[in-house]
Formats: sequence, structure tokens, C-alpha cells
Amino acid sequence: MTARSKLNIASIIGIKEGIYQIFSLIDQNLDAYSKHPDKITPIRDCKHYIHQLNGLLEMLRLSSITLVSEKMEQLIEALLTKKIASSAQICETLKQSNKALLYYLNELIDGKEENPLRLFPAYRELMQAYGFENAPESDLFFPRLTVSPALKAESVHMNADAMKISAKQMGAEYQTGLLKWLRDPSNKDGLQQMADAVNHIETFPGTTEERAFWWVVAGFLENLLQQEGDQIELPIRRLCGKIEQAIRRLAAGTPDSTATLIRELLYHIAHSESASQRITDIKRSYAWPGQLAETDTLTLEQSETLQPILDQLRNILMQTNDIWREFCTGQQESLTSLLEYIDWLKHLSQQTECAPLEKLINIISSTVTDLHAHPQDMSEELIMEMATALLLIESIIDDFAKLSPDLPQQIDALASRLHQITNQSAGEYTLAFNAIESRAQEKLLLAQVAQEILTNLGQIENILDQFFFEPSKRSELSALSTLFQQISGALVMLDLERANTLLDLCRSLIEKLLEPSYEIIEAEQILLVDGLSSLGFFIESLKSGQSDSDQIIEEAIALFQIALLPKTSALATSITTTAESISETQTDTQFIPEDVHQTAVEIPPEKPAVPIESAAAAAFFKPLLPAQSGLDVEDQINQELLPVFLEETQDLLPQINSKLRAWRMLPQDEDIHRTLLRLLHILKGSARMTGDLHLGALIHAMESHVESAFRKHHMPDSALDQLEREFDIIISKIEQLQRNKLSPTAAKQVVIAMAAHTSDNIDPLQSKTLRINSELMDSLVNDSSEVIALRSKIEAQLNHFKQSLQDLAESTHRLHDQLREVEIQAETQMQSHLAQQHENEHAFDSLEFDRFTRFQELTRLMAESIDDIITVQESLRTTHLVAEEAIMQQSIINRHLQQSLLQIRAIPFSNYAERYYRIARQVTEDLGKKAHLEIQGMEVEIDRNVLEEINPSLEHLLRNAIAHGIEEPAQRLQTGKSQTGQVTVHLRQESNEVVITVSDDGYGLNLPRIRGEAQRLGLIQANEALDDDKTMSLIFMPGLSTTDSITGIAGRGIGLDIVKNDISMLGGRISVQSVPNQGTTFTIYLPLMLSMAQTLMVRAGKQIYAIPAFIVEHNREFDSEAFKKLYQDYRVAFNGKTYLFSHLSHLLGEFNHIPVTQRSQVLFLHSGTHYLAIHVDELISNTEVVVKHAGPQLSQAPGIEGATITGGGEIILIMNPVKLLQRNDAQQAFQYACT
Repeated sequence: MTARSKLNIASIIGIKEGIYQIFSLIDQNLDAYSKHPDKITPIRDCKHYIHQLNGLLEMLRLSSITLVSEKMEQLIEALLTKKIASSAQICETLKQSNKALLYYLNELIDGKEENPLRLFPAYRELMQAYGFENAPESDLFFPRLTVSPALKAESVHMNADAMKISAKQMGAEYQTGLLKWLRDPSNKDGLQQMADAVNHIETFPGTTEERAFWWVVAGFLENLLQQEGDQIELPIRRLCGKIEQAIRRLAAGTPDSTATLIRELLYHIAHSESASQRITDIKRSYAWPGQLAETDTLTLEQSETLQPILDQLRNILMQTNDIWREFCTGQQESLTSLLEYIDWLKHLSQQTECAPLEKLINIISSTVTDLHAHPQDMSEELIMEMATALLLIESIIDDFAKLSPDLPQQIDALASRLHQITNQSAGEYTLAFNAIESRAQEKLLLAQVAQEILTNLGQIENILDQFFFEPSKRSELSALSTLFQQISGALVMLDLERANTLLDLCRSLIEKLLEPSYEIIEAEQILLVDGLSSLGFFIESLKSGQSDSDQIIEEAIALFQIALLPKTSALATSITTTAESISETQTDTQFIPEDVHQTAVEIPPEKPAVPIESAAAAAFFKPLLPAQSGLDVEDQINQELLPVFLEETQDLLPQINSKLRAWRMLPQDEDIHRTLLRLLHILKGSARMTGDLHLGALIHAMESHVESAFRKHHMPDSALDQLEREFDIIISKIEQLQRNKLSPTAAKQVVIAMAAHTSDNIDPLQSKTLRINSELMDSLVNDSSEVIALRSKIEAQLNHFKQSLQDLAESTHRLHDQLREVEIQAETQMQSHLAQQHENEHAFDSLEFDRFTRFQELTRLMAESIDDIITVQESLRTTHLVAEEAIMQQSIINRHLQQSLLQIRAIPFSNYAERYYRIARQVTEDLGKKAHLEIQGMEVEIDRNVLEEINPSLEHLLRNAIAHGIEEPAQRLQTGKSQTGQVTVHLRQESNEVVITVSDDGYGLNLPRIRGEAQRLGLIQANEALDDDKTMSLIFMPGLSTTDSITGIAGRGIGLDIVKNDISMLGGRISVQSVPNQGTTFTIYLPLMLSMAQTLMVRAGKQIYAIPAFIVEHNREFDSEAFKKLYQDYRVAFNGKTYLFSHLSHLLGEFNHIPVTQRSQVLFLHSGTHYLAIHVDELISNTEVVVKHAGPQLSQAPGIEGATITGGGEIILIMNPVKLLQRNDAQQAFQYACT
């Protein structure tokens, strides 16, 4: 359990209004739901807002309290799904939890310590509403490891197998002791047996976090041994059982996360009264909220109870103030009313149970009573002190939840002054008041002067910004002298000598800038900006009353003292710093802090740190003086500065390496020389400031060699080789620091260059970087992929809706036509009936005509209803078109968002390039060969996960190219080649793939030797005919090696098969081509991204599969007669290649499936050296899918690349049929004839 980062209150305040709005919306929807529980819209909206609140809390790193908000969300989800019945009590619980969260956040904003336990009442109510009677308080207990734990010595020579065996034995001992203790809690023998077993496990090797867990477990059991009692509480029983499960997992070699368990154990230890050494050490190593004594904090219930009283107090106080002012103007009759109001204040203050407030009001009451008895004691001093007392009451009411710790002292001082006044000690009062007034004036003066200094510093920074932007305009710099003089005078007046020293150092740099011929040096520019910024931070801290701000000045002065040392040449030409120059500097070294002074000055002698191996290099470079090379003192690494230094090296090391390579090509380029020296100097200074003196000595040695090498007109290659070897040693030292710093649970982080894809002419100083967590980046990419999948589902539903609308339109038109026919028939029958009746009844009354028109009226009404249906249908059609357009726009935005996220996660190959250059140098040096590595296409960006996975394989191919491919220098000369071999790594992007080729100009593959070795190992038959491509592919078989000797670099025959397997696991493929005496080329095809893949959806039988598009070369349709021939030969020729042929279902073992031979497709697949044609029953579509992990069982099956989910929710396997050929029963598929 590592220490969590300190809460950033500023981040909460920055979005405070948005948070308040979300809380208000939650409260409004809860009120609406409580009034109308039959309506689910308010509670559904409430869940949405709580989900937003969870995201905000996570963003603010308040994950410890999201337990409460998540329980609120779960409770609402249970209401929506009818798992629990709605009730007024549940609504009230949700409202109170919402209030508790808001109250807690306000406490944090007001500066209270982060302590989630204050939310436990709300958390308990939520758990009980959800159905859990017992909610453990430890759920909200979040300790953090702040001090290295006092662990036992680690067992030596215990490997993983021995640890499992020992853990199993200790598990049995623990279980026996646990059963014995549970049967008889009064007998401590069983508990002691449990403690002994854990004490033994505590010595197991492991990470600090793993060992700290068993250390805490041992402390927990030790605490139980010291407790008295014959009963075992249920929580203790459960914890002991969980410890037994942890031991079991340790014995099985599958340890699980212990974060929750260690929190529960530490919760019990935190409440322990034991004073044993182990318990004391644990409490000292872990920190938790409330561990230190703190002022009482009001709970939400107390705050709600007190708020009406405080409001009433505030109103009465306002009226008391008005009456006191009336009395001060001469209205003596107001004194009686004043006493009544003060009595009322006294009564209300007693309800608050705030002793300082009660005491203060009693003092005022006593003073007013005395004044009522002796009106002649009225004075200006009394008026001032009474006003002060009333203002103090108002301050107490306003800040009731965060009263000042020195409030009692303030009240005592006020009481003393009032007592002096009422007892006519005016002289003494005047002295006391003058002292208070003097302190207040001093504070006011300090604030005013500090503000003036900050204003002047702001003007200085503005002038310098304009100058650095346009260096030709030096005229405005003349105004800086006056500003510096004003600041210096203010600092002298405030007696801030050290700050004035830093100001003088900054002024000395600016005086150089005033010289017209002086060129700006980037290092000095950065130093000046840092110095002025440090001075500004110091003044801000001084203004706010912070006492630890002196360290800011001391660190800034130390940087100046190290950087601004006298040099033998101009800083623009040479930046070299030796121990002698540091010790002889005329700068006052008393300004340097003790630790920095020791780092920069005390450099005792040691043997040279970097040996010069080459005779030519030894003659070229002068030997280093002992004082220049190393240190006899131990490094004292500053753990706070180490992460900053390591981050800085990520930028410096690639730049130094690239300058070394450029120097080899342009040995007389002065710009390369100056830049290289500057970079080495910065790296050396940072290493020494971090406390790694030996690393600083190594860099100083290389810096001296670079300086002496450039002074030579003709520099041999051996000298550059020596410099590269020295740099490799430096990199190894830095990597060792990196390994020592990182823990196994350290969060991965990536630095995203936000301006990396902008045009080349943009000023690099304007580019911005952002450090984010890589796991969060992966989560965002996955979420964007899920959005695309959900959008596909919505599109599918819209298509169904569109089809339904079409059906409705056809039905309404058909119904309209049918109704029209009914109307025509009705009209015809009515006319016929009228004519017949007219013939039969000559005295026909026209008024009786209505009884014949009712049917016609109904048909008219039905026609109008159909017209209304058509209108609604047209409206739905319009809505559907709008929805389709919105979905299309969302699709474009989602696609852009996902591509942007993927582009952010992609990193250029150049991030790893320096490592490959270093490996090439090391391998050539170890083997005594000469080889030059060239990397082309380093700007190609690849998914970070792909790069991390492929990195070991590329390293192996690079080592192989030099060890197996490149010949010895003498042999190369005999064959007409140059002594130095050429190894090339080339990257290019083709569609959704990255193609990486690793080639050399060496031997080439020895095909006869490969065939012979394969026959010896039984990989092929003696008479088996293989073409060159298949023979070359044999090198990927396990155990095959043509090297006679085994070295630490190659020769064991266990490399290329792993390389091929790793590439296949990434969904890629590898092939090899070789020409004798011309070299070998390995070609790797990798997907650009692991989360997305272009696939062909096919159907075989009743199942749908997704086949990666990059392995499909072509698809073709055959007729029935052609299929009969294909199923007889099991082969098909295409583009000069012979493909094995089978139905996909047969390859999967479904031999009873009868293929569809009418208008069905054949896909031609190519992966590596394998060619396969598969028959599918239907080719559905070409689709981009989101790749999901198929799980540990399916992922081991041949051919399964992953899975995806369609818009309809159907799970589709992503299949590589070529890999199915690895199955033992695959040949049966080619022997099954079509029936």
C-alpha cells in the first residue's frame, strides 16, 4: 500500500460551481420522486447525475468517498429494477446521503483533513436500505504507507518452488492453530501457533508491498495475543479466515490483491491500545485520517441542528449592534434594551455548547452590567473594545465549523483589556493596545510591500518575455535597473538578506543581456527565469505567512552558485566544470546549502571510472586526473529529486545519442560539439543535485573526453567508439536508478506530446506535454470502442424501425384503397336502394333520406382516421430521417474521437530507437565485429501496447543479424565487402498494418545446413522435398540452430520460434528471405492498433466468424462443378501459388456439415509461409470490429485471435483459419470429400 498523492484542493475549487449544480439536480429529482414515486423519470435522471458525480470524484482523486456515491447509484438501480420497493425512508436516506457528500466536500474546501470515516453514518444507512444490516466502518478506512516498514531480514536462497512448499507447510500450521483457537478461545496456544506460522512467512522474499502485508498480519495476531477474553467476535473470525485464504493463494502461486484485507487489519490495529514494538512501528509507518489530534469536526447532523440556532444568533447580534451604536450616540435609555438582548445572546450561546462563545458573551454581559451601574466609565477605549468583542462574536458565528485554535487566547486578551478599562487602568491599556496596533501595522506593512514587490516582478517578467521573443529589442531592458533597485530596497527594509542575494544574482545575468554583442544562452535564460520565479514564490509565501519558504530561496541560490562559476572560456563556447574550478571559485560559498556544497566541492580522489579500452583511444584521450574521475563517498540519492531527474533523462539521453551519431558523420561541426557539451553539462548537474556523485563523475569524464576530442583535427573511429562505450555505461547506471525507483505496482504513465503532429515550422518551445496514466488511456480507447458498438446497435434498431415504417406505409395505403372500394360499393347500393324504394313508394318523404346515409358517414369517418394515421406515419418518417442524420453525425464524431484517442496512445518508434543503437554497439563489441545500425522510418507511430510486446522480438532479431549474419571484418574484406557490416531496420505503414524489416548484408541463410539440422531433429523426412521458402521457414521451428558454439548472445535454438509466437499473439506474421553472401531480411507485419481490426464476416454452417482482413489476399466465387473438383484435389492454384483447400466448418472439426456449393465464396488466405483457401457458405460483409479478449481458455486454442460483439449483442469469434493447420486433426479436413 503506497502513499497516495496529496489532495489538490484547488482542483475542487476550480469546478466547485459545477459540483454544486450536480448536487442540486440530484436533490431536485429526489424531491420530485418522493412526491410522485410512480414516475421513474426523476429517479432515472437522478442516477444519471450521480454517475456524473462519480466521474468528477474520480477525476479529483477522491475515490475513497465514491463508495458512498456508488452505493447511492446501486440503491437507485435496485429501485428501477424493482429489486427493492420504493418507500419514503429510502428517499430520505438518499437525500441525507446527498447532503452528507456535499457537506464533506465543503469541509475539504474549507481545509479539513480528508477523512472518509466522517461519511460512515450515511454509508451505513445506504447499506441498511440496500439490505445489509452490518456495514463495516473499515470500508471507509484508507491508510497509506508513509515510512519504510521495519521488515524482518529476507530469507536468502529461497526460490519460488521452495517458497510454495514452505507456504503450504505454514498454511497447515496456521489452519491447525486456527481450529484449536476457535474451539477454545481462552487457550492462546492455537493463536501462538498461527502467529509463528505468519512470522515465518514474513521472511519470504517479495516486494515491499507483499512483505509489508505479512508484517501487518503478524502485528494483528500479536495484538490478539495480548487481548483478554474468552469470546471471539465475528469480524475477528472472518479476518483470520481471510488470512488463511491468503496463505493458500501464496502456496498455490496465485497471490491475489490484499489491499482490502490490509485495510481491515490496519483498522483493528489503529484501535489497538497495545504498546508493543511491532504495533508501534506499524502505527508509525502507516498514516490514516484522524491519527493525529485535531480540532473537533461538526457532523452533518450537528450542523443541521446548530444552523437554526446560529441563524437566530446572527439576527439577535445584528440588533444588539444597532442598540450599542444608539447607546454610543448618547441614547442612555438603550442600555436597558441592550442588557435584554445580551441575555438573549447568552441563552442561545448555551445551546451551541461552544465554551469560547459563552465566555465571550458573559464578558460582554459583565461589562454592560458594570457600565449600567457606572455610566461615567464610558470612554473611547471601551467603545472600541466592545465593537471588537461584537465583531469577534460575528466571526465565531460565521466560522463556527472551523474556529481558530487560538480563539481562547484572543478572548482572554480581550477580557483582560476590558477589565483594565473598567478598572480605570488607562495607562496599562494604552501600552497593550499600542502593542497590538503595532503588530497589526507590521502585518499590514508587510502585505503592502510584498504586493509592491510582486507587481515589480511581474513587470520584469513581462519585459523579459518581450525581449526573449524579439532579442533585437534591447532598449526596453534599461527599465529593469529601476525595478530591481526598488525591489532591492524593499527586501533590505524587510531584512530579507537571502532574497536580496538571489535578486543580485538575477541582476548579474540581466546586466550581460544589456551588452549589444552578447548572445543569449538557453541555460542562462532558464536559470534567470527559475530565479525570478523562485523569488516570486518566496514573496507569495511570505505574504501568506508560510514559515517554510526560506528553502525556496536557498535552492535557487544553490543552482546559481553551481551554474555561474568562473570559466576559462566563454560560456557560449565551452561549458565544462571541474572540481578544481568549483573549489577555487570566488563566489561566496557560504550561500550554498551544506548538502549542495558537499556535492559540488568535496570530490575526493578515486581511480578512473571509465577505462579506455582501445590503444588508439588511449593515445587520443588524455588520462583523467583522479580528482576528475570518481568519488570514494557513497551516493546519497534524494528520493524527491530522483523522479524529476529520471524524467529529465528521457529527453536528454536521446538527444546526446543522436549528437554522437551526427558527430561521427560531421566530425568538425562546432554546433554539434557545443550542443553535446551543453547536454552533458545539464545531465551532470542534474545527477549531482540528485545525489548520485558517481554518475556525475562518469558524465564529467565523458564531458572531458568530448572536449579533448574536438580539439583534434583528425579523430579516429576508435575514439568515437570509446565515447559511445562511456555513454552506454552512463545509460546503464541511469537504468539501474530507474529499476530501483519503480515498484511492481507503480502505475504506468506516458507523456503525450499534444503538438507532436503539428507542422515542423512550429516553435518547439510552444509545444505542450501532458502526463496521463496509460491505463486510463487504454480505458478511454476501450470506452470509445464500446460507444461504436452501441451505435451499431442503435443503427440496427433504426433500420428495423425504418422497415416497420415502410410496412406501415404499405398497410395504410392498402387500407385506404380498400376503404375507397367500400365507399364506392356503399354509394352504389344506396343509389340502387333509393331507386327501388322510389318505384315502390310514390309518396316518399325526402326527410327520411337520413336513415340511408349513416353507413356512408361511418366510411367517411374511417377515411379521415386513415388520413390521420398517414399523417402520423409521415411524422415518424421525418423523425426517423432526423435520427438517422444525427446518428450519421455521431458516427463521424465517434470515429474522429476514437482515431484521436488511438493517435494519442500511439507513440513513434523513435522512443525505442536509442535502445537498439545501444544493443548493436554492445553486441558488436562483445563479438569483436564491426556493424553499423541504421533505422529508417522512426517517425512511424505504433500502438504503445504493440511496441512494448514486439520490443523483445526486435531485439532478438537485431542480435541475430549481428551474431549470425554479419561476418568477421577479415572475412568481409576477402569477399570484397567493407569491414563494417550494415544492419537496417526499416518501418513503413501499409493500410492498417505496420511493416518492419530487419535486414543485414552478411552471410545469408545456409539452406543445406538448415535442411540437415531439421532432418537430424526429426522435423522433416530425409526424402521430403522442400522449396527454398519452406526451407527458410524451418528456422522458426523450436530447437533448430546452425551455430556450432553457444554464447550469451545466440546459439541455443530457442529464439526465433518464440519470436514467431509472440508476433502471432499480436495478430501479426513474420517471413524471411535470404540471398547467399548478400544477406537476410526478416519482414514483420503488425496491426497498427490492438483494439480495432478490419475483418470479413463469414458464415460457415450456422455460425458466424470474423476473419482478419490482412490475411485475406482474394475472394472468388466458384460454380458447383468447380467445387466438386476442388473437393477431390483439396488444393487450388491461384496467382502462381498452390493453396490447401477445405471448408471452414471441416477445419473446425464439423465433418458432418454439407457445404453450400451454389454461389458461395472461397477466401484465399496467406500467413507467413502458409497458403490456405477456405470455403464459406456466405460472405456477409467487410467490417471494422472492436477486438475483445477471448478469455484464458479460448485464447490458448489455435486460430482464436479474440472476439467481438455485434450491434445486436451477438458474440463473434475472430478466427485465423491458417493457424488451425497447427491442430493434429487438421489433415482430416483435406481428406473429407464433398457428398
